[in-house]
Amino acid sequence: MGVATTAITGPAIATTISLLAGNGLPAELPGLAVANDLTLWNHVVFFAAAFGLVEAAPDCLRAEAVGEQADAVSGVSCFRAAGI
Repeated sequence: MGVATTAITGPAIATTISLLAGNGLPAELPGLAVANDLTLWNHVVFFAAAFGLVEAAPDCLRAEAVGEQADAVSGVSCFRAAGI
């Protein structure tokens, strides 16, 4: 998902700005961004972190709902450990 969002970022931003400015669709769009650079890794890390939080949240919510205030091993609430 990070690779796909990185590739379409340029055309998506150009289209959004043009539409919001009231100019309609742009006559020419920038090419797809396919370089292995910081933009790609920014998207990859973002989606990995989001996926991790989504996967961890149900366990944390269930534990908090049944009154388990701390993890049995570390003694730290899973939300506090994640900085939430």
